[in-house]
Amino acid sequence: MAEGYLDTKELLAGDDSDCITEIMDTAVNLDVDDQGETLLDVLSSDIKQFLEAQDEDPATVISERIIYTTEQDDSRPLSHYFISTSHNTYLLGLQLFGKASPDGYTQVLSHYCRCVEIDVWPATKTSGQPIVTHGYTLSQHVLFRDVCIAIGKAVKPDCWPIMVSLECHLDIPEQDQIVNIMKEVWGDSLVDRALEGIDPKRVSPRDLRGRIILMVEYYPPKSLESAIEEDASSDASDEEVHKQEKPRIGPSLSALGVYAHSMKPGKDWLSKDITEPSHILYNLSELALDKLLKVSSALELLIGNSLVYMRRVYPKFMRITSSNLEPLKHWRSGTQVAALNWQHYDKCVEINEAMFIGSQGWVLKPTHMLAAYPPSCQVRLTCQLKYGCNIPLSAKNTKAYVTAELFHASEDKKEKSEAVATASNDESKGEFTWDKEFAWEYNEDELTFIRLSVHRSEFGRDERLGTFCARIAYLRRGWRLVRLLNKKGKHNGGLLLVNFSKEKIS
Repeated sequence: MAEGYLDTKELLAGDDSDCITEIMDTAVNLDVDDQGETLLDVLSSDIKQFLEAQDEDPATVISERIIYTTEQDDSRPLSHYFISTSHNTYLLGLQLFGKASPDGYTQVLSHYCRCVEIDVWPATKTSGQPIVTHGYTLSQHVLFRDVCIAIGKAVKPDCWPIMVSLECHLDIPEQDQIVNIMKEVWGDSLVDRALEGIDPKRVSPRDLRGRIILMVEYYPPKSLESAIEEDASSDASDEEVHKQEKPRIGPSLSALGVYAHSMKPGKDWLSKDITEPSHILYNLSELALDKLLKVSSALELLIGNSLVYMRRVYPKFMRITSSNLEPLKHWRSGTQVAALNWQHYDKCVEINEAMFIGSQGWVLKPTHMLAAYPPSCQVRLTCQLKYGCNIPLSAKNTKAYVTAELFHASEDKKEKSEAVATASNDESKGEFTWDKEFAWEYNEDELTFIRLSVHRSEFGRDERLGTFCARIAYLRRGWRLVRLLNKKGKHNGGLLLVNFSKEKIS
């Protein structure tokens, strides 16, 4: 079974047991100040003796971060950033049968997700007011007002702006109702008019701190509209799949799309200059963007287009198990808003976490994207893997190995250590000695990531015991302890002793 997919029995039963229900612990490799005494007690004697032989104090190594980030520049135009984004935020589990709750917004926003999604539908007989749900499915619904309240509570005066992707399935009178709800609940936090005294092309996150930016659908006049040519299934949103005509957007709701007029791309959209309305945000499915990326000349055009216009990519409709699109591929094309199903902690969510760790959900694009020149430096990255300890085990006499994956624009690379037996007498916690070196040579690229995974070696499908994923640009050099995360993004107590180094070779 592919990683990130739920079991068929769970799917048919509507079982959300494999989905995330708590805040992820990704920052455990960044915020290490309060872990010293606890981890010193669980370090294996082999690790302590090895560090001392390297003239390293174990207590000092524990207190050293393996991840280091710097404060983000908040003065650039909005289109110059990647934004941590949630898809179908109201769902807590599966897409077809999922539970729904305003808690989905509270959870992701507290974890510095800075773009959430609302699918708003007409009131039911019992709700009496607009609801938020995944249309044409058996998913639960929540009240639109309750979702707005949850989002509003997450807004703090100095926080980076929160974007809300609004997919509206209401007629005009009901649109007026949700406009009133948003204005009432969000108050001055809602951006309802252009900022005075600021060049519209230079509006930055700094200008919008503590504010909510609403994405509102925009439909060009029929005389100007030209549908994008693609397979019927490639860019079909939920309502298009069911041949439902999108409702028109009324003036009161349209007026709130101040800095994000969300539009489906038309023919030749990459070469068109749209000045009215301002702040166009192109909204595409992953299949549509994937198809475009197969054209050799498209990447440069996509990157250039994204310096001027925002772009959002959302998962294809058939990701009913809350699996995810590959955000890294879309960031490399300049796409700012890569919407992920945070309900399921898979490799794609790990990479998203690695990108935005230490930030408030907005990360400046790489220099080569903003300056329009390709990186040219050749580097060699080395990862020395020495020991593992305190790794949770589910079976006796466990053998375990480590896979090391490098995610790079040219190609992804994967290596594997030998499987070795645990040296621990504790059947629930494993100690391993791998003494393995992984090394890669590649063109320097700020969007390069590494992922280390510990697996139990067994017949059939090997169990994953813990994972660490990081952006290479954030890694600290020297001997460091990696805190491992389990399948739900929680720290499981497992540790790896590693040493990362990087050198320029040409």
